[in-house]
Amino acid sequence: MSNFRSLLFSLFCAVIAALIGLGLSVRTPIVPGAAGEPAEGLYADGWLAQESEIDLGDFTPFLTLLEFSFNPWRPGGPAELHFHLCGEEIGKVLVTSDEPVRVRYSTYCKNAELTIKAANPFVPSESDPRLLAAQIKYVKVASPVGLPLVNPLIVLAVSIPIFLIQSMLGILFPALLRPAFYLAFSLGAVLVLSSTFDLNLSPLFPMTGFLALCAAGVLLASRLPPFSRIETGRSDNRESNVYTAAAMAVTAGALALRLYEIGFGLPLNYHPDEVPKVNAVMRMYSSGTLNPEYFLHPSLLLYSTYAMNLLLQLFLPDTQFQDSLNLAGRMVSVISGTLSVYLVYLIGRTIFSNLSGILGAVFLAAAPLHVTCSRYLKEDALLVFMILWATYLVVKSVEEDRPRLLLLAGLVAGLSASSKYSGLLTAAAVAAAPWLRSKSLLPDRAWIKPALLALLLFPVGFIAASPYSIIDITTFIEDFSYEKRHMEKGHASVIDAWSQYWTYYYSRVLGPGIGWPVLAVGTLMFGVAAWARAPKLLFVAGAVLLFYLPA
Repeated sequence: MSNFRSLLFSLFCAVIAALIGLGLSVRTPIVPGAAGEPAEGLYADGWLAQESEIDLGDFTPFLTLLEFSFNPWRPGGPAELHFHLCGEEIGKVLVTSDEPVRVRYSTYCKNAELTIKAANPFVPSESDPRLLAAQIKYVKVASPVGLPLVNPLIVLAVSIPIFLIQSMLGILFPALLRPAFYLAFSLGAVLVLSSTFDLNLSPLFPMTGFLALCAAGVLLASRLPPFSRIETGRSDNRESNVYTAAAMAVTAGALALRLYEIGFGLPLNYHPDEVPKVNAVMRMYSSGTLNPEYFLHPSLLLYSTYAMNLLLQLFLPDTQFQDSLNLAGRMVSVISGTLSVYLVYLIGRTIFSNLSGILGAVFLAAAPLHVTCSRYLKEDALLVFMILWATYLVVKSVEEDRPRLLLLAGLVAGLSASSKYSGLLTAAAVAAAPWLRSKSLLPDRAWIKPALLALLLFPVGFIAASPYSIIDITTFIEDFSYEKRHMEKGHASVIDAWSQYWTYYYSRVLGPGIGWPVLAVGTLMFGVAAWARAPKLLFVAGAVLLFYLPA
């Protein structure tokens, strides 16, 4: 099959998949009292107001068929209903039985709404002064082909990301350019779309943007020289000193941003998540032990806060221990966040070049979300610091052929898990070292042993910073199980990843959190990494996905 015919067939499959998947997504039949009312003026008990409206903007003109089932009984005799669309009456009915009443969407206008008016409304009683028309059993949306037909513009918008994914996979893996692949992929798209609830397509736009940027990255990489020879940027000592000085200046700026008004909100409990940490440290201080009796989060932040407050007390001798405790915990986050900026420079310089390191440091230094997280007594800044430290040790050991340095990376990875339980994933970065060293699908055999030893040191790092997870294991299991359930279900309800097209955090956290331009460039590089398949690019992209997907 020629490339043009393949793309044409891919587009056809994408459109059909969108048409069927969206049709299956439509909530039908609709019964009164279900989540999300199908019409304005429809009460939970099924009664229609004297005048009610059904929005038809999501459905295709001319081919939509609405089927109503009414309760024929009501005070005052049968209901006389008139149906209006775009200012014109398109039908009327006298409800004398429960036989379905069908109304065809036969007129087109912008913002189409079907209006149902009662010629003979009634008031139920003095205690119920509503002006009512008729009682609905259900409303069903259909079409001549059975499934509801969604507005063509919506179908086109959904077809684009399906087509983009198929095209990208076809470019990356030419062997997939077969009709069977397009049909199988389209079937998968139908299953995903049908799992959404009633055309909830709000996540479609960030997903489309993500895929478009990835596709642009693939296109860009396909026209650039091969990436297989990406090496660490080399420079003379003078140039390296200039970049190092620049990185230190960026780090100093990051420190200033994070230190500014660091005592905000105190002595009030400004952030609710700071309170249990303060209480845990005070229990240790009051009892004279290091058992926090709190394991909803690991203990490294608590011990770091305790130590930092002892240091602050040397400079604030007239301040009670508890009065400076919250500030001490925030200082731990400030230091962790600031050092993270310099670590990004070191990682970028080690893997790619000095310029890459500087750019990465600047982006992190000014990232709104990272600045914010570096100003609370919270685990996030400490976790990121430990992840970056472990990652730096991994790439440094590989680049400089120092397998023993990987052992330290295993310990630090354990500390990242002792910062926040999701830090357990850092072990994957350590385990990737043999592949990063070999730069191929097969690991470097000489690095398998140090990688395994480093992974054995992972629990050592965790237990060293959270020793009472073993000593007080009963409390640890109870709190850890509770936090596990909380991580799975969230604060109130589960937000299913499939229904959000896996872009919930992409659009709601990463965009405003690191800045949309930075996110756009980063997404573009996913496409570049997919095309280039350079080990270093894949390592960075894989590290991002490693922590993003579980969230």
